[in-house]
Amino acid sequence: MSKMIKCLSLTLVIVLFLITNASAQGRFYDLKQVKTQCKKKLTIINDKLKEQEAIQLQEKKARQIQDTFQQAETLYAQGKLKQAQALYEEAYKLSSDSSMKDYIKRANKEIAKQKQRAKQQQRLRQQEEKQRQRRLKAERKEKERIVTEKRRHEELARKEAVRKARLEQKRLAAERKQAEAARLKAEREHQRQEKLARKQAERRRKDRETRLKKQQKEKQRAEQARQKELKKKQQAEKKHREKLRNERQRQEKLARKEAERQAKLKQKRLEAERKKAERARIKAEKESLRRAKKELREKKCLQRKKQKELDKLKRQSERQKK
Repeated sequence: MSKMIKCLSLTLVIVLFLITNASAQGRFYDLKQVKTQCKKKLTIINDKLKEQEAIQLQEKKARQIQDTFQQAETLYAQGKLKQAQALYEEAYKLSSDSSMKDYIKRANKEIAKQKQRAKQQQRLRQQEEKQRQRRLKAERKEKERIVTEKRRHEELARKEAVRKARLEQKRLAAERKQAEAARLKAEREHQRQEKLARKQAERRRKDRETRLKKQQKEKQRAEQARQKELKKKQQAEKKHREKLRNERQRQEKLARKEAERQAKLKQKRLEAERKKAERARIKAEKESLRRAKKELREKKCLQRKKQKELDKLKRQSERQKK
């Protein structure tokens, strides 16, 4: 109280100084109004100080009640019933004081507000969890759609590659058939020409046989040499054609093997990418579930603590009522 009086005196001195200084500068103040305002302010300050003192006394008494109750509980647990009874009675008297009714009401209101805030926070957390689950579900569906679309495109590309390979094989087979038909036609034509030539030669030989035996022999030797050369040429051509055919077949076989190898490599790469994406998705889901479980455990722990405090306050309030 002495500090309060000193503060009030200092305030009055400052106000009077300001009034005097303002008058010296040519300003005019209504002293009656200043007095009234000072009185109002002092009344408000006194009321607030009294209220603060009352609240401090109530808090001090509440702490004293709690300490007394804890001591009584300890003694009761130790079997010291008489001492515990005295402390219980003291705590009951202190809590039954009329000055503590307002404090208990304020405490009950604060507890109710805390419960309401806790319920609101829980509802908000539940709403956030639902939104997060919906978002994760939508993201999972989108990833699955992308993977399905990718697989479909890959399957179409594979089918297109197989179709092109078959068309290429058919084209090559047709070309081989055409080449073989042309070769056979050329051989038949060549044989026909040779047959005609032989017939003509035979006719000429018969015509000249009687007249030129020496020339006939030379012609026969020339014919034999030509036949040998022609035979050699035919054999060489046949070997060349066989070599070309074998080379084409080898190239076609290599091309088919290369195409199959590329297709297998592409399939393996796509399968590896799909497995990697699947592992990343499973890992993300596990991590999300782990965080959700951790948050739920923390929430449950916090709720248990709050419930314990509320039960404790409820028991205290029940004992105070008794």
